[in-house]
Amino acid sequence: MSKRLFYFSICNHIIPFLGDIFLPNITKNVLRELQNSIKQQPKTKKNIMDTLSAMLRDACPDFVQKVSQFPGFKGKRCRKL
Repeated sequence: MSKRLFYFSICNHIIPFLGDIFLPNITKNVLRELQNSIKQQPKTKKNIMDTLSAMLRDACPDFVQKVSQFPGFKGKRCRKL
């Protein structure tokens, strides 16, 4: 993914939705709500969720013990996570 896509995803979807939610409080239900709030094509929605997944995966492992399972996708040209 490009820097531009990361920036778009973070500034337009991830930060406005998650705000100041404490990382351990990001559950599968929160991820599903974020996914449902994104009014984009399935491929763009997947890219946004992939950006968040990468961010959480790269977070300090001592702080984030376990990243919640990301919800799957339905739509053309989208692979299941």
